[in-house]
Amino acid sequence: MIPKRSLKLGFLVTHGTDTMSWGLSAIRYMIKNLPANVAITGSQVPLSLKFSSSDVYPNVENSIKLLTQLTGPEIFVVFNNGQAAFQDALWKYDKWSPDAFSGEELAKISLDEIIIRGRSYPLNLNRKLDKLYLIRTGGTIESEETEEGFLTPTGNLISDFISEKFKHSYNEFIPLSLMAVDSSDMILESWMKISRKIADECQKANYTTFCDENFNPNVQVISTSPLMSEQDYLEAFDKADGIILNAFGSGTINTERKSGFSPLSAIELAIKNGKVVVIGSQTPFGTQDFIYQNAWDPIKAGAIPAGDFSVAHCQIKLSYLLGHRKEIEKVAKKHKIPISKLIKIAFLSGVDFRSHSSRKKFEGLLEYQIPLKDPFFNLPFEMGLHRIIRFLKRKQSQQITIQSTEEFETAFNNYFKNPNKRNKWAIILKPDTVIGSNKWGELVDASKNLATITSELLDWNIITLELSEINYEILLEKIEQLCNKETLGDFLRSFRYVIVEGGRQSLYDSKSFDQISNSNFTKKNYLHLLRSIMFSRNKSGSNPALFLCLGHQGYAEMLRDYITTLVKEKNKIAKLLEKYNKKAMEHFLEIIEEINSVGTKIIVKRRNQEIVASSFTDQYFAVKQNELPEMGLKKLLVYKPSKDVVPEVLLKAYRKIAKLHVGLLEDFYELETLDIAMLHGDEVNEEAVLFLNWALNLLAKFTRAHYKILLKESQLKEITNLPFGLEIPSSTAYSIEEEKQDILTEIAGLVIYYYNPDTGIVKRDYTLQFHPELFEEIRILQKRDFESKTLLELSDGIQLLLSSLQAGFIETFHKF
Repeated sequence: MIPKRSLKLGFLVTHGTDTMSWGLSAIRYMIKNLPANVAITGSQVPLSLKFSSSDVYPNVENSIKLLTQLTGPEIFVVFNNGQAAFQDALWKYDKWSPDAFSGEELAKISLDEIIIRGRSYPLNLNRKLDKLYLIRTGGTIESEETEEGFLTPTGNLISDFISEKFKHSYNEFIPLSLMAVDSSDMILESWMKISRKIADECQKANYTTFCDENFNPNVQVISTSPLMSEQDYLEAFDKADGIILNAFGSGTINTERKSGFSPLSAIELAIKNGKVVVIGSQTPFGTQDFIYQNAWDPIKAGAIPAGDFSVAHCQIKLSYLLGHRKEIEKVAKKHKIPISKLIKIAFLSGVDFRSHSSRKKFEGLLEYQIPLKDPFFNLPFEMGLHRIIRFLKRKQSQQITIQSTEEFETAFNNYFKNPNKRNKWAIILKPDTVIGSNKWGELVDASKNLATITSELLDWNIITLELSEINYEILLEKIEQLCNKETLGDFLRSFRYVIVEGGRQSLYDSKSFDQISNSNFTKKNYLHLLRSIMFSRNKSGSNPALFLCLGHQGYAEMLRDYITTLVKEKNKIAKLLEKYNKKAMEHFLEIIEEINSVGTKIIVKRRNQEIVASSFTDQYFAVKQNELPEMGLKKLLVYKPSKDVVPEVLLKAYRKIAKLHVGLLEDFYELETLDIAMLHGDEVNEEAVLFLNWALNLLAKFTRAHYKILLKESQLKEITNLPFGLEIPSSTAYSIEEEKQDILTEIAGLVIYYYNPDTGIVKRDYTLQFHPELFEEIRILQKRDFESKTLLELSDGIQLLLSSLQAGFIETFHKF
């Protein structure tokens, strides 16, 4: 039985514009464990027959586009004639124009593409939602004109509009009418009602979504004014637990105490009494800053700068934090951080300052760094606060390279003796000192890029094991001696991540391993290493692995080698099974005979029909030399099985595995939008992967049928730790140019599925034929490459690498 995939949901919330800024921020902080996208939209002109040119049409159309196209989960407002989607810091700056809002932009939409955080993606018109929910709340979008000429939110046209115009975007449409109010009548309870409804519908689809209702409503927005006296400020501040002071211009206030019109004394008294004061600005455009003395004075007194946060966002976020004040106090006490400082850090998480120097100046005053991301979106409050603490207590990451058994033993005793501490490190396994040379003839050590990327962007400690420099057999003895009954695979899987790098060897040429490593690390050693890593994946607490280029090819060859060995040793294994259960023995022999019968008839051909291999036992069956070496940028394409390349039974088995579709890389990115750096001359054969997937599927069925018997002998137990399937997420094209989209490498990567019958847990490893850690120039990264870039400005490959690493941690429960 193939597990069902999770439902793809989308929520469209209609909302009036006057309090939409508050609504967006409130819903973003209320909904937790959201599995879907939520689009909030409205209009400046009603959807009514009396109004011929409403902005409803583009706003709703592009909301639905984003609900289907964005992987998410995201919560955003779509407005400005549908051309922009905002995820935060929302301001309404125009009373009447359809282009009414500014804010932190998530996406821009055009006819045939979506620009998400500055990156262009083509529309995929085949994407659709399983369920589209319409949550109606009123607002101008559904207003009708009364006899007296006033607009009131009593219409009901939006449901019919979506049903008629957007049937292709969903399988099921569910309209829900929560309220019919003008948005100026909305309060915190209104947004809680919306959030509860979204959470309820997600829970019906077996998600753990919930609504966090812990907000302190006693957070007031007070505007500075030349006519407001010091006493006025004192009285206003006294009534609130939190104050958003809407200051002048860039965040300046009257600091002349003698004038009697300065709020400075009120700010100082409020902070002394444990209140929180945020300095915002009455000016909607630009980022609040403190380059003027009368903007710095309130900050120095203990107020918080708003940065690029809008007034509405400031009020809602502070209300959310103060609603969790007891939790903050408890955590602050535990970690010996002043509560006022922890509140400031939590409030400012995700803020943008006007300049780097402004950020550093405030962090110097605070004596703590500010997290670049807001951890409270979609996470339970305790988890978000824990992320902030982890950020504050992080240490500079370390990098260690090991080139001898002596260095290994020293590193082991210093860092890895305690298995619980290994999770702080990722390990890079290098079968070669370099992976090849670029177009200038420079040798490229891609592992240095991996170490830099994971260290700079993920704060991982990195250990690099130079396998070609160390005698593998001696290393195995050393690990066995030091690790107290841990297998090699168990030891490696105890690290946070195992990354198997590429190299210049060829899997069909054993001598290439001997020559490159001076016989330190043979092909036999390499396959043993990969087999050990594979057999340890199902064990409790084992961490994921990523196999790059030669590692990708090696995994395929290792599986072929194992299946071949299984066929050769079938009688030996059958005797072991016969000791416990004759039916299990007969079932095993039947499966092995079927694997052998089909495998010996599969022919691997090049595109020119030249035969490369005529049996799964052949040298070139799993890996062969590519038709053309791949160097430089190549475009990824979604994999589609070639017609008539293998028997239908193999294609049928692959289609079943492909339906799993959980935790794949395309859950993070549309693969066909990515250009990836290549540097390889060999490739994994499509026929081999389809055969291996089918064979693994048969062996997995055998395992589930006789699981308890297989646990009785170590050689039998190995079978239970095999993957149960392989999925192919992508291929590569000859060129990134649109007119040259023919397939060059069919198998650009693999998703490897493992299943543990004891726990019902499905785990994954990933392989990539390409080198996502390389830029187009195929060069070594320097730390300075990150200093002027955000993550989203880095190459497609680096973003895909980070997504692959994240996807490896995904574990799901399934019952076969």
